[in-house]
Order: sequence, then structure tokens, then C-alpha cells
Amino acid sequence: EGEGARVEPPALPAIDRLVVACGPQVGLSKSVQLSSGIGGTALTAVAQLDDPGHLPLDWYGYEGVETVILATSQAEPYRALTADSERIAALTRWVELGGHLVIFCGREAPEFLGPQGALAGLAPGQFVEMAPLRNSTPLELFAAAEDPIVRGRLNLRVPKLKDVEGQILSHAGRNPEDLPLIVRTRRQLGQITFVAVDPDQPPLADWSGRDGLLQRVLAWPRRAADDPTADENILTGERFDDLSGQLRAALDVQFAGIQP
Repeated sequence: EGEGARVEPPALPAIDRLVVACGPQVGLSKSVQLSSGIGGTALTAVAQLDDPGHLPLDWYGYEGVETVILATSQAEPYRALTADSERIAALTRWVELGGHLVIFCGREAPEFLGPQGALAGLAPGQFVEMAPLRNSTPLELFAAAEDPIVRGRLNLRVPKLKDVEGQILSHAGRNPEDLPLIVRTRRQLGQITFVAVDPDQPPLADWSGRDGLLQRVLAWPRRAADDPTADENILTGERFDDLSGQLRAALDVQFAGIQP
């Protein structure tokens, strides 16, 4: 009440999701708008943390957090972290207890995923080298994007991993193991989603399909920006022509925030 009095932020409802985004901003605002509140599902609050050195020292510091996002296109803020630091240990333990960690690691992968890299223990495989990515189609298909990332030939270098564990959701090359781009790995009760590109850097930063990419990576539901009946369709099950699909849609609405 008096001058200098501390103002506590309001608490979030238990069904809402809290996302902690660390490092450069990857463009979550529109994705949050498109995915929040569909059919009575959770709303999303994003806490942006510029300095990874402020991450919790204990796993219970993440209490109430649904997803942690690490964007690593700017290396300097992360250099205070080491593979055996308390903050990495706390983050790892939180994932093992049921958290969802998303790692965007493109151009700075040699520093973070190498033998002594701070994030090497969280990667789904062993870092080998930086490899050229010339074809943007795998990322466009994953994001269900209407527009290509670039007009012409893509010119990106992405980390190549070997001995990958988990589900390879997007890859370049004939075989998934050739160049995994997006990998989702179970880690005890939680999961880690690894993405081998930096969505805050060109050309992805200017790509119209980036929002779809982020939503698929985060496993968020999506409402079409120009579809005001999306909520109604989910409530009535009109998206499905089979009984099991309608039942699942109804369950998703009745138990908001819980996926059967």
C-alpha cells in the first residue's frame, strides 16, 4: 500500500500452463494466441528468462512449470553453465519427474553438445559434426506450412547426431538416422524435444510457418486464425466421423489440461 511496497503477481489457475523460455525469444506470442483456450483447454503464460544463470538450483524450483524452452542461438548467456552444474542437474531431475524440456540448438551446437558441452547430457544422441541442410521440405511438412522457408535452395548448417534415442519426428536424407532434425525422447516420466535449428534466426525467424513449427514442437492444440467455429467443432466432435474420435474429443474438453 505504501511507497515501495512489494506487489505479488496473481496466481495462475491450476489448469493453465506455465512456460519458462530461456535465452533469445523464439516468437511464442502468436503460437500462444492460436493454441490457448481451445474448447476450454488451458491458457498459457510465458515467463521469459534472459539469463540461464537464474535457472533454479533445485528441481522443485520448477514447481508449476509445464515446459522449459532453451534457445541457444546466443552462446554467451549459457557459458556460465557446465555439464555438471547444479542448475543442469536440477533441470534434468525435473524432466525425469515429468517435465517437458524443449532445446533449440542450431548454430552453437558444437559448444553446447560437444564432449564438455553444458547440454550434451540432455541431447538425444552424440554430437558428430555440423552438416549442411539444403532441403527445407522436412521442416515444412512437420509444421504443415503453406509457404516454403525460402524461395530456392536452403543454406543452413545443423548439428548431426548419432546413436539417437527416441522418436525422430523430422529428418533430412533418405533414412531418419541420416540427419535427425526434431527428436522427442522419453526421460523417465518426462520428455525432451530436441530441435536442430534456431527459430529466432534467419531464415526461420521470417518464415510464416514458424508458428506451426513451434506448436507442433510444443505439442499444443491449434486453432486456425480465421476459424471462429474451432471451439464449437471441438465441443461437438464435428472434426471426426467415427465414434472413437468424437469420444476422445469430448474427453479432451471434459478434462481440461489432461490428455487421455
